[in-house]
Amino acid sequence: MKILNSFLILSLLLAVAVHPVYAQKSGKPTEIIILHTNDMHAKIDNLAKLAYLADSLRKTHPYVFLMAAGDNFTGNPVVDMVEDKGYPMIDLMNRCGFNVTAIGNHEFDLGQDKLNARMKQASFPFISCNIDASAALLRQPKPYIILHAGKLRIPVLGIIELGQNGLPDSHPSKLSGLKFTEGIQKAKGYSWLKSNYGILIGLTHLGVEGDEKLAKEMPQFDVIIGGHSHTTLKLPMMVDSVMIVQTGSSLKNVGKITLLVQNGKVTGRKYELIPLADIAGSNAGIRQLIDKYNDNKELDRVIARAEAPLIGENELGSLMTDALSSRLQADFAFQNTGGIRISSLPAGDIRLKDVYRLDPFGNLAVVYKMNAAEIKSLIANSYNREKAIDLEVSGMNYSVITNTDGKCKEVIMLDNSGNPLDPTREYKLLPADADDGVARDAPGLHRRDAPARNHNTAGGLAGIHRYVIILVQHHRPGGRVDPADHGAGIHHQHPTAGHRQPTRRRTGADDFTGPGKNSGVVLHAAGADVRRAVDLVIKTLATREHIDLAVAGAAVRGPAAPDDLHRVGSQVQIPQRAARGDRNRVARPEVLVGE
Repeated sequence: MKILNSFLILSLLLAVAVHPVYAQKSGKPTEIIILHTNDMHAKIDNLAKLAYLADSLRKTHPYVFLMAAGDNFTGNPVVDMVEDKGYPMIDLMNRCGFNVTAIGNHEFDLGQDKLNARMKQASFPFISCNIDASAALLRQPKPYIILHAGKLRIPVLGIIELGQNGLPDSHPSKLSGLKFTEGIQKAKGYSWLKSNYGILIGLTHLGVEGDEKLAKEMPQFDVIIGGHSHTTLKLPMMVDSVMIVQTGSSLKNVGKITLLVQNGKVTGRKYELIPLADIAGSNAGIRQLIDKYNDNKELDRVIARAEAPLIGENELGSLMTDALSSRLQADFAFQNTGGIRISSLPAGDIRLKDVYRLDPFGNLAVVYKMNAAEIKSLIANSYNREKAIDLEVSGMNYSVITNTDGKCKEVIMLDNSGNPLDPTREYKLLPADADDGVARDAPGLHRRDAPARNHNTAGGLAGIHRYVIILVQHHRPGGRVDPADHGAGIHHQHPTAGHRQPTRRRTGADDFTGPGKNSGVVLHAAGADVRRAVDLVIKTLATREHIDLAVAGAAVRGPAAPDDLHRVGSQVQIPQRAARGDRNRVARPEVLVGE
């Protein structure tokens, strides 16, 4: 009898140890509230409202958790361009009471040493199950965290996306020594968390398509809180019994998940997407700190003035590529849409921080020497990676022709005079980024000359920041800018179509009605002596450690493309990319048959 009693006691102890959630007594279910964000990208202005909401719920609910699904940094110069890069975001997240964040691809923009510092300063963990930092500078992230809600234990598993090259979408130089495993397969090794605790939350940076695949392959998840694709899900996506949620980006919304847990199992789920603009209250202390961080006189400096707005990837991409090609005297320049980080520049004053928001990465501009066949290979490779036009361009018009499988089979390239590129000539070209994979992975493309970083710039600095101020290409007395005619166009042709149809028209204007219209956007600098103002800002900024050199470009108007590029036979759906530009996005442009 004693042996039997001992066996029963031991069995009960093991059951409690292996299944701790079953220690919860039967009766009224436990309510768990999870507030979540994703892809905040250093947008701090709404954090005071988020803190107010979280504080209000904590007063009436005992178990309230605050989570972020990655990409907390990159996108706001008051966070990205300060001496302690990224710290303002950590400081504010600490004060809001965040419990955990996933690691997103843009966490690595800080560099591993600074990311270590930010992780150490955070009062919450950064988690990811598919990062091996054993041979890297980065401190090894934890794969998961266990949250406590009374006697309940709630495991939260982190996962980061990987691109086609097996790396997160970050500059390869930032990932030195790190090893990454395919996230979904790695996550399957943690299915025991559900068995042990009865609950499993995914905190992922996979994009909504990746989350959907994860839910199909791992139905053990109760909820997947996602990020990376910047998808605003007003209602949760349900994949069988798995709830998938995501809030968009830039801290415009916060998600509120309410879980009811009884006897160690989720018995009820509710979801609400809350626009933070609708929150009337604000945490006063955090609001004051946000105002302090935003008060940066150098970043608020007016450096140019736009007489008309620049709207959309095409016009902003035109600004960026014309800046590069003009400054570095290249024949062509490309900019991938993923590097265009704002949707518009309004008419009026342009401040230093506006240009940092446009391009927060500060990549080096590298000049390549390429012939026409290699440039064609670069464009085709970019198209096939995204199955869509992804490169804005200066100095040419190009058309992509696809086969029935949607792959690029031909690229037609015309210079600004409408002439085909010379197959025997070497051109000076600036790709989107020397290490972004577009140029590096292009089939048949090789670097015949070592890339030449431009040294013939102010101060003789070793590298250049791509554009920090509006560089005036040509100017008149009084500081006005004469827009340069660097126009370019991007087109797509499906094999069933009889002619090319434009998917993007490079005009730099608000609208385009057909051949012959050239409505340019004119910028002028804030001072009378444009060159003197430019040089002054360059010299001032060049003294800062995080800036190599200030470079920029004037917005331009594009010449009308040949008439055959504008003939429209039947109604055409113009493929549109989702806002921003990380790869693996769910809202990919469609290439329609008959387009």
